[in-house]
Amino acid sequence: MSSNENYEIHVTQSEVNMVDGTMKVTAKVKHVEPEITTILGEYDIIINKPYRTISSAVHWEIRRKLNQAGVSDITFSAEPPEGFIPDGEIPHVNATIHNI
Repeated sequence: MSSNENYEIHVTQSEVNMVDGTMKVTAKVKHVEPEITTILGEYDIIINKPYRTISSAVHWEIRRKLNQAGVSDITFSAEPPEGFIPDGEIPHVNATIHNI
């Protein structure tokens, strides 16, 4: 789980495809207030990088992809965490996001 401000992201499923060098995650996004939690959505996100496990770098990628897809309340730090695979090192860096 990662959180910032009043938003939490829970990875509920992950799947690594070592042949394609991708990771698919299903993430539930919540807005948390003292007395109420709102589930904003559940998203399937494909990260076109060969991450093998859920890590702070994967959470950073999820936040970045959600933000870039228009979920502007989700923010990410300018500096990626340790374990981040730089975009330029992977030939096809794209993400596919589907609200489910």
